[in-house]
Amino acid sequence: MSSTELKMSEGRSFVANNPLHGKNSPANIKFTELAAKDILVACIVFAITGSSAAYFVRPTLRYIVSSTFLGPFLGLDEASSLVAGPWAFRVMYFTVMWPMYTVLLLAVGTLAGMGTFFRPFVLKMWSRILPRAAAAKLGQLLS
Repeated sequence: MSSTELKMSEGRSFVANNPLHGKNSPANIKFTELAAKDILVACIVFAITGSSAAYFVRPTLRYIVSSTFLGPFLGLDEASSLVAGPWAFRVMYFTVMWPMYTVLLLAVGTLAGMGTFFRPFVLKMWSRILPRAAAAKLGQLLS
């Protein structure tokens, strides 16, 4: 086995310098099949995306609470937080965080050159909460 191949648990080999984008790229590549450099890039993308989504969700919620009818309607004010509550704020936090995280994951992953690796992640995340027809349309959109 050459130095450019990684041995996988199933006994198959994966060429480490296989490009992750382009016509012949596998769409369902697994994390364990990536080269060490690509694993590092994927971890950095996940770190940037998670930190950015957590950073941007609070100002977004502050805007929603102070500038729309939802704040007074749900009994929220600017002192609301994820820890102190109320529960309506916690539900809104995750409702806003989910789409923000997936959009950032696609954007940062594509900028890092690994868009085809992150598209199945986003599709899997959304297919868990969307109806099958909507998930199928999202899959067509992302492919």
